[in-house]
Amino acid sequence: MVAGERDGPLSPNQIHAEALLFGDDVALTDRVACRLMGFFDPQLVPLVHEAFRLATWPITERQPDALAECVLDGRPCLESALTPVLSRPFVPPIGWKSLLAPS
Repeated sequence: MVAGERDGPLSPNQIHAEALLFGDDVALTDRVACRLMGFFDPQLVPLVHEAFRLATWPITERQPDALAECVLDGRPCLESALTPVLSRPFVPPIGWKSLLAPS
C-alpha cells in the first residue's frame, strides 16, 4: 500500500507510510489521518473543520471534541497517543500551504 503527498489526489508523490487507516466516522477518520501525516492541524483543514462545525451531534453520539478510539499494531489506543507515521511531515499540495501550520 502506498500513500501520497504533494499533488494529490490525482498525481501524488508516492510515500511508503506502512499504515492502513479506515473508520466508520468520516470526520474522525480524516482527523486521525491529519495527525498521522505529521503536522496537519485538523482545525486548519477546511473539510475536517467544517465536518465538525456543521454536524448535528445527538446527545448519545460522539461529541466533536471526543477522541477517536483507534487500534494501533493490534492494540486499542486513543487518538491522542498516535504519532506521525513518517520521520518527517507529509508535504501538502501547493494550494494548502497557506492553510496549514505545524501544530
